[in-house]
Amino acid sequence: MSYVEIESLVKQYGDKTVLDDISLSVEKGEFITLLGQSGCGKSTLLRSIAGIADVDAGVIKVNGHDITHLPSRKRGIGMVFQSYALFPNMTVTQNISYGLKLKKKKGHIKIVQDMMAMMGLEELGDRYPHELSGGQQQRVALSRSLVMEPEVLLLDEPFSALDAKIRKALQQEIKNIQRKLNITTIFVTHDQKEAMILSDRIFVMNQGKIVQTGTPDEVYIQPRNKFIAGFMGSYNIIPLNMFKQWTNHAIHFEKDIAIRPESIMISQQEEEDKKEQAYHLTGKVVAKMVTGNILIYRVALPDQTIQIDTLYQYNEQFEEGEEVHIYIPIKACVQVS
Repeated sequence: MSYVEIESLVKQYGDKTVLDDISLSVEKGEFITLLGQSGCGKSTLLRSIAGIADVDAGVIKVNGHDITHLPSRKRGIGMVFQSYALFPNMTVTQNISYGLKLKKKKGHIKIVQDMMAMMGLEELGDRYPHELSGGQQQRVALSRSLVMEPEVLLLDEPFSALDAKIRKALQQEIKNIQRKLNITTIFVTHDQKEAMILSDRIFVMNQGKIVQTGTPDEVYIQPRNKFIAGFMGSYNIIPLNMFKQWTNHAIHFEKDIAIRPESIMISQQEEEDKKEQAYHLTGKVVAKMVTGNILIYRVALPDQTIQIDTLYQYNEQFEEGEEVHIYIPIKACVQVS
């Protein structure tokens, strides 16, 4: 039996079905991510698990216990919101210790001190939320949940309001803490890279349904359909008939083709040694973008423009208007419906 089990969950708002027969399971100590675009139902699912939102049908179990209709305070679940939801009139120490005091937890002072030390908040205990940076507020919110020793930790887009540098640092901190405490964690985000970095498994959601489940590698390398291919990796989606017209190679596919932009090779010269393992095409560079260490090219092929991502290198770059040779590895082609 899995530690968290969700069976046939349904949630409707009027005529709109937000959660459409959702079922999933999470193992003890696992870090899973609900990934999807805005409005796909991921936050509603998280709030249903927390008991903040009621469900119309289905069952939610934690450690074998049915919590579907329990009030949120009795579910043993911690939740960290995007907005932090700190008490503005309380200091950092008071915010973190609030729940323990309500439960009259023995030794709560030592528990809070240990948590603050682990989260790097020792010097901030007397400050109020408005005196903290966004990253510090997020650490306080996380600490407040963790000191309660929840059976499950829910994280609802906790980094979305932070700048890139702080977000990256907190991602690693949360992953380290989650592993150290072995706490079962369900994380919500719309950021594919964030999901790839943090997750043991990813549940991709679309229109109230889970459309694919797998490890980050599985979901990224083997997308189940065009939606997932486009959402997870900016795949180039090429109609099968068009692909057949582009190459003299024998085509053994039966569906349209998805190709990751970083798997495509681009060259100024025709390279015979690559042709045995790759489809060879010619095209013209129509756009070039530098995004730090990645160069993004838009290359026009017959009837379609594709994206190619390469590492930034001074020795070989291609300019707009330049004719180039394209090599698409046969093994990189994924069939999608």
